[in-house]
Amino acid sequence: GFAEKDVNFNNQAAAGFGVETMLLESELELIEGRIELAKQLTGATGCSVEIAASRAFIAGTKTARALCQEYICWVNNGLLSHVPGLKRQDTAIRCKVDPQLMDLPWLQQQLARLAIETSSVAFWDMEEGDASRRLIFAGSVIAVRPGVV
Repeated sequence: GFAEKDVNFNNQAAAGFGVETMLLESELELIEGRIELAKQLTGATGCSVEIAASRAFIAGTKTARALCQEYICWVNNGLLSHVPGLKRQDTAIRCKVDPQLMDLPWLQQQLARLAIETSSVAFWDMEEGDASRRLIFAGSVIAVRPGVV
């Protein structure tokens, strides 16, 4: 598939079922294959998500699309900085990890597998004032079953 640069599905997005697009950060585009972000977002939000190059296509209800876009923003921001305000029912902050460990392909694959199995999205962000990174899980299932991850 392909995406034309000027196509804007967002104008057609209604309160019911619709399709929207969102750009991904270039760094995220490079690691997307390892972390299977589309599958994670699909499970975490109930949307159908496909990623082509630097664009995510999000199909679902308006509420689910908004949640999916918020999670994409968190993942994008987490690559470069601290994501504030993660004290919601649909998030779980699990641990701090040394930045050198988080780049291990085996660890990335295991976290992606766990996120998909638990219908959540897993991502890292920088800890404020610290070189370590936080491992964060987010998804609607976490609000219902907080101990799932």
